Parts: sequence; C-alpha cells; structure tokens
Amino acid sequence: MERVLIVGAGPAGMATALFLAKKGIPSTLIDKATFPRDKICGDGLSGWVLHMLDKLDESWGEELVQDHSFSDHQSGGLGSWGIRFYAPNGKSITLPYLSKYNPEQPPGIVMRRKEFDYFLYHKVKNTDAIEMIEGTEITDFKNDGDKIVLTKRHNTTRQNTTPTRYTGKIAVFADGARSKFAQQLSGIQKDDHHHATGIRTYYKSVTIDPESTVDNPVEFYFLRSVLPGYLWIFPLPGGFANVGIGIRTDVMKKKKIHLKSELARCIREDPQLKKRLGGAKQTGPVEAWDLPLGSKKRKLSGNRCLLVGDAASLVDPFTGEGIGNALNSGMHAAEQISEAIRLNRFDEEFLKGYDKRIYDKLWNEFRISTMIQKLVASPRLFNWVMNRATRNQSLQNTFIRMIDDVDARKLLQKPWFYMKILLGISNI
Repeated sequence: MERVLIVGAGPAGMATALFLAKKGIPSTLIDKATFPRDKICGDGLSGWVLHMLDKLDESWGEELVQDHSFSDHQSGGLGSWGIRFYAPNGKSITLPYLSKYNPEQPPGIVMRRKEFDYFLYHKVKNTDAIEMIEGTEITDFKNDGDKIVLTKRHNTTRQNTTPTRYTGKIAVFADGARSKFAQQLSGIQKDDHHHATGIRTYYKSVTIDPESTVDNPVEFYFLRSVLPGYLWIFPLPGGFANVGIGIRTDVMKKKKIHLKSELARCIREDPQLKKRLGGAKQTGPVEAWDLPLGSKKRKLSGNRCLLVGDAASLVDPFTGEGIGNALNSGMHAAEQISEAIRLNRFDEEFLKGYDKRIYDKLWNEFRISTMIQKLVASPRLFNWVMNRATRNQSLQNTFIRMIDDVDARKLLQKPWFYMKILLGISNI
C-alpha cells in the first residue's frame, strides 16, 4: 500500500497520521522544522481536545498531566476545572466545566504548545506505520496521472540542485494558518473579517485569584477597548501563565489597536489585571500569530488533496479554539482517505465528502460562535447579562451547559431568553 503524504506535523498533521495508522494505513509525515520546536499559541487544551485524544488512546489524556518524560521543560500540563469571565464593567463569574467526557482526567489542561506537540511527536515516532521526515520544506505539488507529487527544491548554491520528490495517491496539507497550499488548492486568501490576530507572552509568579471557586480556571477579560476580542490568563505549572490578547483582524485595524502596546496598557491600568500581574515577571517576548476563523465555508479538498487544521481555517470564531478542531479534522481526513483507498477514488468529486464531514460536525458551532462574537461586541449588553448572571444561579447553570453544548448556545439566538433575564425569571 502506498503511503499517504502529509505536509506539516502540527496537531492536525500528526492526528491524521495517527488516525490513519489505527486503520492500518501507512503515511509519510513531512515537516520543515526539527522537533522539539515551539509554536505560538494560547496553550489551552479543552475537553474537546482530550475527547479527541481519547479516540486515539484513552490513556493519553492522563499522560499529559502525569507523565512528563516527553517534556524537555519537565513541567507537563496543569489540570483546569473551569472558566472565569470578566465583563467590561469588572463584574466576574466562574463557571465549572461539566467534565462530560472522561471523569478520570481533568476536564481541561493548560500546557505549553511546544510540549503538547512534542507529546504527539513521541506517539508518532513510536508508531511503525508512520514515517517521519524532519527539516524538510515542501515547496510545490502537482497531480501527475494517477499520483500526486510533492517537491522539495534544494538551495541552488549547493552542488546537488536536483529537487527531491515524494509521490503518493493522496496528500494532506496541514501546513498551518499561512498555508500556501490552501491558496493553491482552493484559493483561500486571508480575509480580515474572518481572521483574528493573537499575541502572547509568559509571566512568572502570577498572583492566584482568591475569589475563584474552581482550581486553575482559564480567565477571559472582555475589556471595552478590545471587544469583540478578549485578553486571557491561562495558568501553567510552576506559577507561570500564558497571557495574551486575541481580536478579529478587521476590528484591530479599524480601531488602530497596536496589540503589544494595548496588552501592556491593560496590565498597567485595569484593576483586576494589576492585581493578578502587577507583581509578576514577564519571562518571554511578546509574539504574534494568525487565527484563520471558521466563520465562512471554504473548499477543503481537491484532486488527491485535503486540507486539515488551520490550513482549512477551522478556528472557532469566538473562543479561538483550534487544536480540538485540528485533531477532529485529522480524524475525518483519515476516514475519508480510508474510503478513497477502498474504492480507489481520489478525484475531487469523491473527496468533497470530506468537506461535508467537517461542516456537518463543525458548521453549526461555528455559526453560533460567530453570532456570540457579534453579541459581545456590545459592552452594554455584556455588562447587563453579567450583572444578571451574578445573581441568578439558573442563568449560571445555563452558561455552564453552553460551554460544552452547542444546542444550549442556541438560546442566545432567542429573544425570549433575554426577556427572561430582564424579568428575573429563575427557570431559564
């Protein structure tokens, strides 16, 4: 059996290879970097991520917290048991996770992205069906009869200028938010209205919030100056925290926000952030990355090609969740490829089934997240809802359900939902 070719060894690419291996399908996974390598990220691993890992192996979620042998930092992950929201008026609410997936492990984990990818890398390296090629950048692809050809062009100053080629029946492109193959395959271009920009840095000796009612919550600060974006503090082992801001790119440009300056200003001036970070020490540079949002449908496949993860623009429009959707896209890619091999169908028409798989699973959630993103753009509405939520346990329980339940989030589309809040009705 010919190997499936996968370009990019982030979570989406490695998940594709691992899910293919579970089906007995060999793959060649090619990445331009050499591991361990860092990626700029918020470092949060949601229950959705852990659920997807459980589909590969039910022991892996527990390993992330307890077994640090894969980690060059020897810090591993920190279990998180809830979310804390801060409204523009400073009011806050803590919502525990429902933990509906695996009760034996934390419902969420915060882990440096370098370590999470290195964890998956070790799983890949220990899987016989996966050939891992590092330090190799694929520069081009083409369909050639009954196969696809990937090309690595060598530096022309070298004596050997003959390109290296890899051939297979199908290729999966997992080369991230700035994927040149996504542009080549389906014409995906950066669209500021469906794109977010994030920055992050690390702090040490962050003050623990004494008002939190759950262990190690991830914190979201919806400050007026960056709405509909937010600032976050995600706790890490050893008293560290990932701190950053994410905002839709068109809003950032319209408001002329310089994210690095705004992050520093917020930490300096916002009362809650001063309390948490005023005595902390910044331990790393402020770095930026792109978040291609899933707020519009795109073409995700072509002849002998599929896009997965950020290359397919699958970041949640409201939360910025990308890793869980990346893993999920790898699973669906493996399922579509398995069917393609069985039927010997690698044409564009057949592979459109992958697009359907992805959007059947994720589009409703993306649509609702886009609507929530628009709602939180109004500080007045956000403050009003938060004021009511702090006094209404039923409303808090509804928001807890919304964290993991897409159907519960549909309530936000209903006018009667806000009427009940207005009237103080407890049964919501």
